Amino acid sequence: MNAALIDLPDLSERFALTDDTETIEVLAVFFTSLDNLLAGLRAALVKQDASEVLHIAHSAKGAAQNASARQLAALFDVLEELAPAGQWTQIKETMTTITETVAAMHRLADGLG
Repeated sequence: MNAALIDLPDLSERFALTDDTETIEVLAVFFTSLDNLLAGLRAALVKQDASEVLHIAHSAKGAAQNASARQLAALFDVLEELAPAGQWTQIKETMTTITETVAAMHRLADGLG
């Protein structure tokens, strides 16, 4: 898997994973959580609720860090920085990049199984 998307050695060490099956299980939990967080972010964007974007972006950043997805965590960090100022154009652009990154992560994870 592309280390820029998910650092598998770090993920394996973090969770003491011993094989691809365990890795797939951990990533499945991460993706389920992430999909719920992204749905919340999209709803907050529609409402232009900066506080909610900030809150969810912070949670998503933590989830990404725990899953050794540093690039994705950095994108959520950008949302955290943009939200308080209500920079909606940049927030939407960052969300597009996040969506593309998550799709690439799903494709790579699918290749493990």
